[in-house]
Amino acid sequence: MMSATLKNLPQHPVRSLVPALEVLESMGIERQACLRGSGIMGSQLEDDAARMTLQQELVFYRNALELSGDPAIGLRLGVPFVPQRYGLFGYAFLSAPTLRHAMTIVSNYGPLTFTLFRTDFRETGEAGILQFSRQIDIPPDLLGFYVDRDMAAALSGSEPDQATPIRPVRVALMHDGQGRRKDYEAFFGCPVSFGAPRSELWVDAALLDIPMPMGDTQTSAICQQQC
Repeated sequence: MMSATLKNLPQHPVRSLVPALEVLESMGIERQACLRGSGIMGSQLEDDAARMTLQQELVFYRNALELSGDPAIGLRLGVPFVPQRYGLFGYAFLSAPTLRHAMTIVSNYGPLTFTLFRTDFRETGEAGILQFSRQIDIPPDLLGFYVDRDMAAALSGSEPDQATPIRPVRVALMHDGQGRRKDYEAFFGCPVSFGAPRSELWVDAALLDIPMPMGDTQTSAICQQQC
């Protein structure tokens, strides 16, 4: 049974499913099969005003897990969630002057993304750490999926220069990894720990002051005001 907190979450736009659908269709999985049982119509995917309930979203991603046959499909489906997909939030992120500023924007305005987790950013002497913590009772059969999707999306968003992509030095995940440590470490390119109380993406502190290629302090400030 869903908790009251989960029921009261803002509804995500139906268009937030488009990045995942594009990947699933590239795998040969039909769109209608992905939408089966969700009550979401294909025409709504192009309607910026269309919203879906969380229950509809959960049905869609359960279909994705079943149809793909891959319990780690969240990693693939998170990659296309680049900042431009999030409207004003994404442009606030992209125009941030440094990666540190960008990570702070994620912490401040995380609810404007499509995540179901609370986002926070903190620093140690060695690293900047983007954290994803539980804020609702995500159904157990989908927790690992959402962890994987959002961590993969965070990795995509933290690459301000595709020619020299930023890679994490450490990753922690809130699930058991299903015995696929090598797959996860190959994907993230660093050591990965499982069963963590929160998911974390650790970035070398020396990279936090790297200028963002589209950095523009004034533009970022205006976008943040709108956020």
